[in-house]
Amino acid sequence: STVTSENSSVPSILYPLGSTYGVLPADLPVYRTLAGTHLRSAITDRLPFSIRTQYAPGPAWQLYTTNGEYTEFASTRHSSLAFTTEITSGYGPAGFYGFEFPDDETLLERVFQDNLPFALDLLDAARDPIAFRSASTGLITDRLVVESMTPNVAVTLPSELAPSAKLFVPGVAPFRIDSVAGGKYTRRLVSLIGGRPALVRVVAGDVSASFRALAYAGAEDSDEQWTMAGGFVRDSVIPHAGRFSFMGTSGTLT
Repeated sequence: STVTSENSSVPSILYPLGSTYGVLPADLPVYRTLAGTHLRSAITDRLPFSIRTQYAPGPAWQLYTTNGEYTEFASTRHSSLAFTTEITSGYGPAGFYGFEFPDDETLLERVFQDNLPFALDLLDAARDPIAFRSASTGLITDRLVVESMTPNVAVTLPSELAPSAKLFVPGVAPFRIDSVAGGKYTRRLVSLIGGRPALVRVVAGDVSASFRALAYAGAEDSDEQWTMAGGFVRDSVIPHAGRFSFMGTSGTLT
C-alpha cells in the first residue's frame, strides 16, 4: 500500500526514516522513484512568488531528527510506502506565509494542482511499486541497485532474488571495514604502479549489475588491532588525522 499525509511549511517530500539520523529505508529505490530526486522532484512548486521551483525529496531526518512519526508508523506497522508532503511555504506581497497559509482560493487551487500528480502516482503505484514508472519523476525502480554507502557498498534487490545473489570480484579478495566508531579522516594522494579499480559484478536471478571498486584501507580511533610491515609507520605529520593513522610509501597495513 501507499499513503501520504499533508503538513506544512517546508516544501518537501519526506519518507522513512525520521527517527534516526542517517538511516535509509530498505525500499530506498522505490521511494526515490516515487518522490524523485533533487534533479527532478515529483512535485513542482508553481506558487507565485515562491523561491523554489520544486519540493525537496528525502528521508524525514533531513528536515529534523524524530520527524515523520506518521510515515514511521505506517511503514513499520503496516509495511506501507509512506510519505509526508510538506506543503510549500511560499512568499507573497506581504512576505513569508510560514505555517499560516493565506485564505486565498486561487493560491490553494495552485497548491492542490501542484500536489495532485504525486498523489495520483501513489495510487497507481500501489498495484505494483517495483514495476511502476512514475509520470511525475520519469523514473522506474531498478530491480538491482548498487550504491556506495561508505565504507560499504549496498546492494538492494527484491527479496525473492536475494537467495540467488552472488558477488564476483575477479582477481581480488573482498573485505569490509567493520568499525562503527566515529573516526577522523584525512585524504592523501597515493601513487601505486599497476593499481586499478576492480570490476565487481553482482548477479541475482536474471538481473545483474557491475561497478568499479577502488580498494582502500584505514583505521579509526577505536581500532587498535592494526599491524604494520614493510614501511608503514604511525602518522606524526598530521596531528588531526587520528591516533591510529599511518603513513608510508610502501608496505602492508593489516
